[in-house]
Amino acid sequence: MRNAIFPRIDFLRYLKKIHVSYCPTRPKTEIAKQLIMRVTSESVKKKFPHLQASWEMLAYDAPATVEVELLDGRRVRRIIDGYSKAEKKKIVDDWRFTANMEPWPEVLGPQPRGARNSTCGRGEAGAEASTGNVESPNGPN
Repeated sequence: MRNAIFPRIDFLRYLKKIHVSYCPTRPKTEIAKQLIMRVTSESVKKKFPHLQASWEMLAYDAPATVEVELLDGRRVRRIIDGYSKAEKKKIVDDWRFTANMEPWPEVLGPQPRGARNSTCGRGEAGAEASTGNVESPNGPN
């Protein structure tokens, strides 16, 4: 047995109902099929007796969806096919960001090197000399 310092967080404990629907002829429905197999398994039914799981196969071409009802009564419906890895990562990072309320280094913009305005190494006198506004020591011509 592995030594688990951080146990696996199972999201099913926060759900009252889950309903998965998918079209079997549509590509990229493997996530829906795996979710159906998981929530209808005997081990999940024993571990979460309060969870009401249902699923359906659609006869028309529609994206796979999951509808959940949380324990506090809120209902959420999401499309579960069609997300790329980058989109999934962005969604999870957004959830983590709002949960922690701390920005991650990956999402912060680059910091400027200098806070002062630079005039290409010239001071004020150098800037005036280049514009021709400097008076000669003998006075005006």
